[in-house]
Amino acid sequence: MSTAAPAAGDHYNFGSTRAQDLVVAIYQDLFGRLPSATEGLYWGNRLFFTESPGGEQRRGDVAQAITSSDEYRSSMIAGAYDAYLLRGPDGGGMAFWLGRMDAGVRIEEIDAGFIASQEYWNRAGATPDGWVQMLYTDVLGRPAQPTEVRYWVGRLAAGASRGWVATGFLLSTEHLGAVVSDYYDLLLERAPDTAGLSYWVTAIQGGARDEAIVGLLVSSQEYWDLAVGPVFDSMVFESDYVVARPGESVAFRILGYLGGVYVGDVQTHVRLYLEGQRCAPGVCVVPLHSGQIVHVFADKGSLIIWAMVDVIGATP
Repeated sequence: MSTAAPAAGDHYNFGSTRAQDLVVAIYQDLFGRLPSATEGLYWGNRLFFTESPGGEQRRGDVAQAITSSDEYRSSMIAGAYDAYLLRGPDGGGMAFWLGRMDAGVRIEEIDAGFIASQEYWNRAGATPDGWVQMLYTDVLGRPAQPTEVRYWVGRLAAGASRGWVATGFLLSTEHLGAVVSDYYDLLLERAPDTAGLSYWVTAIQGGARDEAIVGLLVSSQEYWDLAVGPVFDSMVFESDYVVARPGESVAFRILGYLGGVYVGDVQTHVRLYLEGQRCAPGVCVVPLHSGQIVHVFADKGSLIIWAMVDVIGATP
């Protein structure tokens, strides 16, 4: 299955089926883009009867296929390069690591390899103290305490490999708790409950793949309810702004209609994106780089909403 970026003008023209709304939500959340016409038709057909008995299983099959795709795994690998080596993949690096993931290697193993590499070691000053301190900053997002540095420097001096130490950090409850929380925030727009957090952290520590967990969250009933939302006959994007400057926050309203009757501002029932970036409730920030016309659309509900805001002073 290909999730290659669509050609210009090749976006799928969705109708109003709830299954198709789900496809749009998945692509926006995982890839930050609309599905192409080919992708939309393919997955829309796979999901067409998703509200019938067995529909959740069908959603699961589709979600797992998308999250195990080269495009999604490439984004995970690129994220590892950026986080630990501060650069993009070199030459055949992406193809190599995609092959390794296809062979069963998990993203935590790739992360550990990068952290244990000579390149990362050199970035940390080529000293055990510097390496441990940078490991705390990059993996746990906090500075190391002096006692923690001494402990891990001692383990390295006693023969522990950098790969072994890095793996311990990457599989720690502290690190994975943050990882799982990010998945919940992105996909379910909430913090995980205590039981859910513990369950998924333990699953990864036991060998589960991150992309499989993302697939399970995407196929959940909660994601379905959030992504598809209530069905309105029509929705209208409304803003007091006619023009906006790059970086400016633009307030908006989403007016919903059911049976031709206005039901109010329904922005809590939609996800709004401005040039692929998700907006905060009631506010979109104009991108710093854009053409003169910014397209605004919502991917939830019965219709795709299109609106245009003139952006002045934008860089092409």
